[in-house]
Amino acid sequence: MLDDLRTLAKLDAKTLTTQQLPATQRVTEPIFVPRPGTTAEDDGWLLALCHDGSKQRAFLAVYDARRIADGPIARAWFDHQVPITFHGTFAAG
Repeated sequence: MLDDLRTLAKLDAKTLTTQQLPATQRVTEPIFVPRPGTTAEDDGWLLALCHDGSKQRAFLAVYDARRIADGPIARAWFDHQVPITFHGTFAAG
């Protein structure tokens, strides 16, 4: 069972299996960034704005989209809190 903003989950529609992150931080608005030249639907990265309540700070988490259950492969911490309702998008430059 998914709990609002407390996790990310990946559903494989063919096998009906899921990968889910532990519910330790609030996660919002994940964005998929495909690896250049790929044809696989999950070959790339998942970027998500996260809130760490114990530190009262926000970070951008980068996940390997094929293995989100492994946790972030990188975190970019903000020096301040970003509201959990903050909205954004990426666009080609």
